[in-house]
Amino acid sequence: MFKNEILTGSLQERKQIVIDDVAALGYPYSEYDQGRKVGGYAAMAQFSKGNISTGLAYVNIHLDRNKDMFWGINVMEAYMKYKEYYSPALKDKVKAKMLSFNILNADGTALSGNTENQRLMYAAVGVVGAEEWPDYPVNYATIARSYLLSELSTITKQGYFEYDSPTYFIHHVGPLLFITEHLKDATLRNMAKLTLEWYFASIVGEWLHGYWVTSQARTYNAQQEPGYTLDESAVLLWMLFGDSRKPIYLGNETNLKFTTIPFTVANYELPDIFKSIATARSTTYTHKERMPRNSNKPYKTSYITPDYAVFSQKDNRLAQNQLHRWGIKWVGDTYSDEPNTFFMKQHFSEPINLNPSNSEYWIGGTNMEEVLQDDGALIAVYNITNSNTWIDGPVSYNGIKATIEQDPFNRNGWVFFHTGKMLMAVRTAQPYDWPYDTESWKYGGYQRALRSDGAKNAVIVETAPLMDYAGGSCIRELDWFAEAVLTKTVVDFSGVNDTNPRVYYKALTGKEMEIVYATSRKIQGAEVNYANWPLLDDPWMHQNYNGNKLNLVHDRERRTYDFNNWKVTSSIM
Repeated sequence: MFKNEILTGSLQERKQIVIDDVAALGYPYSEYDQGRKVGGYAAMAQFSKGNISTGLAYVNIHLDRNKDMFWGINVMEAYMKYKEYYSPALKDKVKAKMLSFNILNADGTALSGNTENQRLMYAAVGVVGAEEWPDYPVNYATIARSYLLSELSTITKQGYFEYDSPTYFIHHVGPLLFITEHLKDATLRNMAKLTLEWYFASIVGEWLHGYWVTSQARTYNAQQEPGYTLDESAVLLWMLFGDSRKPIYLGNETNLKFTTIPFTVANYELPDIFKSIATARSTTYTHKERMPRNSNKPYKTSYITPDYAVFSQKDNRLAQNQLHRWGIKWVGDTYSDEPNTFFMKQHFSEPINLNPSNSEYWIGGTNMEEVLQDDGALIAVYNITNSNTWIDGPVSYNGIKATIEQDPFNRNGWVFFHTGKMLMAVRTAQPYDWPYDTESWKYGGYQRALRSDGAKNAVIVETAPLMDYAGGSCIRELDWFAEAVLTKTVVDFSGVNDTNPRVYYKALTGKEMEIVYATSRKIQGAEVNYANWPLLDDPWMHQNYNGNKLNLVHDRERRTYDFNNWKVTSSIM
């Protein structure tokens, strides 16, 4: 609970807040192509508030926008939910638009769409459209249904490519909600509902009071805080879980909250156990995931305490332009405590774009970085072969309350940070610098960058709960933490300039970590065993990779999903 914020206690209240906010924004003419992506949701908000004539006006505007999967799904969502208000002429207009809306690729053999979320949207339009209009193209319906039968069975056992995307998560669960709400085909409707719940199961263990603390395949904003967000899923998760401050959208991105509207007016509600798991944060735990459908084949770890989290992934070391591979995030009490994220990365972008105020500055991950994590300690190693021979990351003036440098003159030692909620130590293998301050609309907040130059490099991050060193001023607490790091840990950077950089670290826990780039990852002298990494695992859930059973447990409640037989059972133990 945030001590300086009043939180909205009721799901129904939060739903109404979203509806009121979206309705107040009017029709999103400023959104690209004059509302193509979300115009139908603007209409739904008006219908929900009883503003029928305004809603109908918005529908007519939206129907004449250019067509793509975003347009198609929100045309259909508005129509299926509120068609009782549509005149016969408007119904005919919607039908004509949708029967001419091609959901297939150029040769007509498969769904259109370049990504999973796009294909899910096309498929949802296809199966519901086929039931709504008998003269809907048969091949559209057949291909859409076939795709869903195969894809939903695969997602629930092997995960998905666009894992944990704060932008695109809502475009995965949105089409599934639409099918759950409006499809008559009981078999496919049930599969969509259980897959929808699998998606939420995959994220509730990574939720920490409004912060999604995990590595991500597709993010445009590596610092995701309620006060500085560009993420379409942020309002949805705030609305469902309710244990955080309401997200504030940056700049002209207010239209991003429109995509939550179908969840505000749906008859379907997520079972209570999901919120219970998402908000049970009194103890420290580890959440693990495996998402092999992504070409990077990530094995994901999030170490989550009541006040902060350390997260990372071991992967195939592929460069991806929206990948966020590792980071540390701590809980802020107010918007003014943000940004409150730390990471370092070697830049994906070409040097011409490397301006700290550029919106792409900290987006993406390269194929020249590997990470090893054990609980709250992390090592990242770099073997850089292009011209971007440095790593850097944000250090927020708002999020950092005090800083101590071990060697401020040579800048070749530990840097200790007090965040107000936890303590963090950072050490780079090559000397570091503070080259510039930056304020970027993409990330929000005034901050500086910690930078370290060198084609062969590494960074170690050590963390500790504040309670371990609490007592006195920030500087006194940070001094005690620094003394512990300097006396109890061991750093060996002697192999960092090897062909395959090697780093050894003995953490505050006493556990030994060693990573050799592209070769090995060891904890306590033993190779980390990734072969048996689960699909999903934490204290409240478990599912084996390729396993058909997902078990959720919270207190005495158990909920078991069988994805072979598409059944779910609940019991009180």
